[in-house]
Amino acid sequence: NPGHDWRDGSKVLSKRELDKDFSSIKAMGANTIRRYSGGWGDYNLFNAADKAGLKVIYGLWLPHDIDYAGDSSQLDELEKGFDDLIANLKDEPSLLAWVIGNETWGGLKHTYDQPYLTEVRWAYVQFVERLARRIRTVDPNRPIMVACEHTEELAGALSDYTRLAPTVNVLGINSFYREHLENLQKTVAEFGDRKPYVVTEFGPDGYWHSDYSPRSPGG
Repeated sequence: NPGHDWRDGSKVLSKRELDKDFSSIKAMGANTIRRYSGGWGDYNLFNAADKAGLKVIYGLWLPHDIDYAGDSSQLDELEKGFDDLIANLKDEPSLLAWVIGNETWGGLKHTYDQPYLTEVRWAYVQFVERLARRIRTVDPNRPIMVACEHTEELAGALSDYTRLAPTVNVLGINSFYREHLENLQKTVAEFGDRKPYVVTEFGPDGYWHSDYSPRSPGG
């Protein structure tokens, strides 16, 4: 995935590696992978997924550190690049759904402070709606998703998406704590306007929440 050069080493997976990995993924009982826009190498990814009988939820990566309320030129540039990407991938048989952004609504808090943070978040969600409408124009049948981080601000994110991005069909939520997962259905029912939701990331307890992740005094 883009944005993770420090972890992934900017490595483009070869067809041989994809075939091996996807065969193992299929053998373990999975049926879908999630991928964020990574360039020309993704054509191999779709071919390998189709060969292995897997589906792909394909994401449009949106930065966490740009001014969605004030930098219209950068938004126009992003949109233009996504137009070409969507047109080129919309006929891939293994494409299951589109997902716009990953934890961007929440991640903006690391760049902006209140009260401007709220304005940037609203503008971000309106940009998501703008992209969702463009996707719907060229690909009217596949669902369109977003991916939110599950924090104490989740209700605010869900409220913004349901109010400002009606073209989004499915709410994706990255949830890593039992305490959060146990209350997820209630939270979505109250603030998600009855839209379906998917737990788009889960796993071991995260390290970032001190109330749920015990730490040593020096940790």
